[in-house]
Amino acid sequence: MSYAPCAPVAARGAGNPLYDLSTSLTARVNEHRNRRSLKRLLEHEEYVLDDMGFARVDIDWVLSLPLTIDAAAELARLTEERRKARM
Repeated sequence: MSYAPCAPVAARGAGNPLYDLSTSLTARVNEHRNRRSLKRLLEHEEYVLDDMGFARVDIDWVLSLPLTIDAAAELARLTEERRKARM
């Protein structure tokens, strides 16, 4: 007697709907965790944020972005632009 699978085995990696869903969900969970860390920055006084190179308005703005956008990377970009503008 030979063995025959009932259903074909799904391909692994990109293009597999379950893999794509898992990757997307993992990215969203990680982004949510990163934003919790960014949100803690808002607990600091203005002068502390300024010493770190952040502006409260920028932190508020990146926290309002969709989860598909990397808020930490966007905050780093805004901070760098602000630093260059001061020079």
